[in-house]
Amino acid sequence: MDIYLNSAFGGESKAKNTLFSLNIVIRKSLKKVFNDFHIEKVKEIEFYLGFNGDLTKYKETSGIYSPRYSSKKESFVVNIIFDDTKWGDNQIENKRIFITELETYFFDAGVILNNKLKKIKIEFNLNEYKARIKKALYNV
Repeated sequence: MDIYLNSAFGGESKAKNTLFSLNIVIRKSLKKVFNDFHIEKVKEIEFYLGFNGDLTKYKETSGIYSPRYSSKKESFVVNIIFDDTKWGDNQIENKRIFITELETYFFDAGVILNNKLKKIKIEFNLNEYKARIKKALYNV
């Protein structure tokens, strides 16, 4: 299964430099950890991360928005928004906050995918998915 992590920054942020480079590392780690993970009727999972400015002004809080499963494309797409109120001057703290929140959103996305697949009677090993997410983020 392919797993994608895309990010977009909609303005300046105190954490932009840290988060941009961190996303690259996380993307590589996810690809490595999920390389041999297979889900029936899911060929790819795509996470789109939005940060700051124009990307977040229409959302009141950070969170998952518009999760979509396409049985035709066999893909699951999730938009995750991070509002810019949480970032400070301490880049180590910004990294910790980001990874902690991202792990929670990835877990929540797994639950959403599990529920969508249950409706079409497809088994999904949510525990294995969560273990791989933890492993991918632990390596960062």
